[in-house]
Amino acid sequence: MAVLPGCVTLQDRQRAAAEDRVSYRVKSGDSLYSIAWRFGLDARAVAQWNRLQHPYTIFPGQLIFLSPLGTAQTQTAQRSPAMPQTSRARPIKPYIPNHRVDKPSPVKPPVAKLPKQQNTTTTSPIKISKPPQATPREIKQVRWQWPLKIKHHSNAVYQPATSRGMQVKGRLGQSVFAAADGKVVYSGNGLKGYGELIIIKHSDELISAYAHNRKRFVPQEMWVKRGQKIAELGVKAGEEDAVLYFEIRKFGKPVDPMAYLPAL
Repeated sequence: MAVLPGCVTLQDRQRAAAEDRVSYRVKSGDSLYSIAWRFGLDARAVAQWNRLQHPYTIFPGQLIFLSPLGTAQTQTAQRSPAMPQTSRARPIKPYIPNHRVDKPSPVKPPVAKLPKQQNTTTTSPIKISKPPQATPREIKQVRWQWPLKIKHHSNAVYQPATSRGMQVKGRLGQSVFAAADGKVVYSGNGLKGYGELIIIKHSDELISAYAHNRKRFVPQEMWVKRGQKIAELGVKAGEEDAVLYFEIRKFGKPVDPMAYLPAL
């Protein structure tokens, strides 16, 4: 059991220990997405673990669990009728195609046998319907653009071995753009080491993050369009050059942004 930074009471420690889960104390300015982003988790999974319903409202001082219940606790919860259950807290079952073939309805035998050449209606073959095919889940199409205007790839974009995203060199005060349509799920400076940070949700799968800005122009919960100015580029503490740190994450895990951004 571990309780991550924040003011933690003995009761919280006992609760986290009893449920064998890592937890985090919400601080002012946090959002569920910023917490999930900080620890490399899918926000929807964190919401399920904490029985939070959309729009995932949280408040300072709240204890957020960062892992599901332990096996023993899960089994106990399933046996206990007093444990509240909600449809949103249950994992979504994948679509499973129904391969059952409709059984032909029984045909009553005729009262009198007719010659084979005349028995055209009662012995006609019954058509067997084909099993339905699995329909792939439709995922919203996300169109991407570069968050900074750069002329070419060389010497402008680099991905250090210790980084999970990419760094794009720019000019101090240069406009930072939303890389795709979406909703701002975090806009603040509460995550140490990222300066003025913006996180945008583009679909149930994808989010993007923009760090080391000197000024933000979009508040949390605001919807933005691809190419809309969201910030001005700043300088990371201890550095001299203006560099935007940019990430794309899928289901809470960093992915290679170059696989999504258009070629330069």
